[in-house]
Amino acid sequence: MLQETPFFDIADVIRRRVRADPTARALVCAERAVSWQDLDSRSSQVSQALAGEGVGRGDRVAFLEKNGIEWFEVLFGGA
Repeated sequence: MLQETPFFDIADVIRRRVRADPTARALVCAERAVSWQDLDSRSSQVSQALAGEGVGRGDRVAFLEKNGIEWFEVLFGGA
C-alpha cells in the first residue's frame, strides 16, 4: 500500500527554516548574504506584487534575471 506523502511547497520550506533559525544564511552571492527571514520577506513582497497585478495560483509567469539573490526572490515569490 502506498503511503501518503505530505505536500510541501517552497514557501512551506522557507517558512520552516525561518521558524528554525531566522537569521541563518539562506543565500550567499558574491559579497552579499541574506537570511531566511529576509528571503521570506522579499519573496512575500514579490508574491503580493504579482497578486496585485492579477496573477493567481496556476498562472504562468516568465522573468529574466541575472544570477543572484534577486533571482531566487522572484522564483520563490512566484511559486
